[in-house]
Amino acid sequence: MPKGPEPESRDLFRWAAQALTPCKRFPERCGRREVRGVVLDADGVIWNIDGAIASSVCGPYKKINEETVEGQLGSCHGPQVPRGWEEPKGRPVRVTLLPGLRETLDRLEEMGIKLGVSSLNTEGSVKGLLAAFGLLDRFTLGVKDNWDPKEKSVRAISEASHIGPCDLLFVDDTMANVEAVSKMSVLSLHMGQDIQKIGQLLDFLK
Repeated sequence: MPKGPEPESRDLFRWAAQALTPCKRFPERCGRREVRGVVLDADGVIWNIDGAIASSVCGPYKKINEETVEGQLGSCHGPQVPRGWEEPKGRPVRVTLLPGLRETLDRLEEMGIKLGVSSLNTEGSVKGLLAAFGLLDRFTLGVKDNWDPKEKSVRAISEASHIGPCDLLFVDDTMANVEAVSKMSVLSLHMGQDIQKIGQLLDFLK
C-alpha cells in the first residue's frame, strides 16, 4: 500500500496552500462584481504609520500636505488596546496616505459606490485622522474603529446601509480578516497579495 507524504512534505503542502491569496484559493469569491459599497481597513490600506497604529497617534494633528499628517505617539485614546500592545510614546509620527488613495476614492464616488471603514483601533482614533485629512465625510457608510472582529463590523455596515454582503468589497492587509469576511460572501481582497496598490481594487468592479 503506497505511503502518504512524510510529515515534512505535508507541512510543505499545507504552507503552499496557505500562501495562496484568497482569490487564488477561492476564485468564485473574486472576479468582477456589481459592487455598491467598499469597506476599507485603515492602517496599511488607507495610510501607513511609521512603527505605530492609529490608536497610538495623538492630536492635535498637524497637516504637512495633502498626503501627510503629523501627530504625537502616546496613549491619548484610552486603554482599549490589544493585550500585550505597548503604546510607544514621546516622538512625532507621520501618517501618510497610500499612493493613489484620493484618486481611488474619487473614482469610486464617480461610479456611485459608497465608502466605509472597518479598523481594529480604539474608537475615535481613525475618525480623528480621517478628519485631519479632510476625508471623514467621504465615508458615508460609516467608520467602525473598534476592537470587534472585522466580520462583525462589516456585517453591521451591510445591515445599516441595506447593501447585501454580495454587493460589498472589503480590503484589509491582514489575511485572517480577509478570510473571515470573505466567508460572508463579501468580495474580500488582501492588500499586498491580491492587490499591490489601492487603485487595483477597481479591476474587480464591473
